[in-house]
Amino acid sequence: MNQFKKYQYLNVDSERFDQTLIVTPTNKFQSYLTSPFLSEVFELLEEVAKDLQITSIIFQTNWEQKNLAAGLNFSQVTEKQEFFEIYNLLLKINHLSLLMPQTVIRDYGQGASDLGIDFLCGADLKIMQERSHFSFDHLSKGLTPSALAMTLLGGNFRQWLFSSRAVETKELMSRGILSDCYEDENSRQALLQELTDRLNAQSPTARMQAKRMVQESMRFTPEQIRMDLAIIRANLSVGDYLHYGEWFNQLAQSDSPKAPSFVDPNNLKKILQSHEETVM
Repeated sequence: MNQFKKYQYLNVDSERFDQTLIVTPTNKFQSYLTSPFLSEVFELLEEVAKDLQITSIIFQTNWEQKNLAAGLNFSQVTEKQEFFEIYNLLLKINHLSLLMPQTVIRDYGQGASDLGIDFLCGADLKIMQERSHFSFDHLSKGLTPSALAMTLLGGNFRQWLFSSRAVETKELMSRGILSDCYEDENSRQALLQELTDRLNAQSPTARMQAKRMVQESMRFTPEQIRMDLAIIRANLSVGDYLHYGEWFNQLAQSDSPKAPSFVDPNNLKKILQSHEETVM
């Protein structure tokens, strides 16, 4: 197994479980999505994908931190280029988690909201603490998830997205979004030990081929990812009028008790047509 470099935002532990990496955030990580954090995640996944001695990689928090990349934070994402870079990295991370030969496990801890749900939703196995929830509040914040996230999380994602629902662990498991849950730190460690023992007993060749078949069945190509990014870049380019402009409107109003103000849909077509770079 390769020796991995020291990261600013990630701790990489190769000793706890056989043939498995445990990735936890360092004290410099503040629970929310940022482009430097996501850049390190992508860099680590690229390195891990080259090491076939590794069977699985687990992303989780230290128990006292509760959440890993729980969502976006209004006060931390104040530039549109930063916003686009976060979106770009989320797409690349999810696509790579599908391609890499290792089994990827995402521990959602006490849950997630908005784009925190999207982060590593391409993981092969997803677990979460009991009595936690996903808040599908993207639209109420002026955010739009990627087409890749919608594909990876299945048809129920659409229902929860358009209803802005908070969905608890039990329902997420019954719908196949989560594979397992745990009650406390001891039960989490027992679950991960059981999971890694089963993973290490699998045929590496069969696992790699199965992951390839999963990707083929989804038929989500790099070209589609480029189109996802092109649409987001176009939306960002029309200033404060579209989804991601609405995010920044929310930022300006974050200390205000008033409800967020979104663009009038009657003006949307006119705004789009006025910008030559916009993709419909």
